[in-house]
Amino acid sequence: MNLIPNPATQIIKSACGGDLKDPSLYPSTDFHGETVYFCNAACLKAFLKSPEAFMAGEVEHPETEEEA
Repeated sequence: MNLIPNPATQIIKSACGGDLKDPSLYPSTDFHGETVYFCNAACLKAFLKSPEAFMAGEVEHPETEEEA
């Protein structure tokens, strides 16, 4: 029996650690050839300033874009 995963029911982890049921609703960018999703635009902005530090957990996740 060959089961094909249904992308609509697949849960994706955001770079911020949250579960995303529909990643198309969230900001994303490419990082080392993979699509990385973010919980909000503020986290994406913080990531773009320092991608390696963000992915290493060295950047605090902002709540608003002004904090990023």
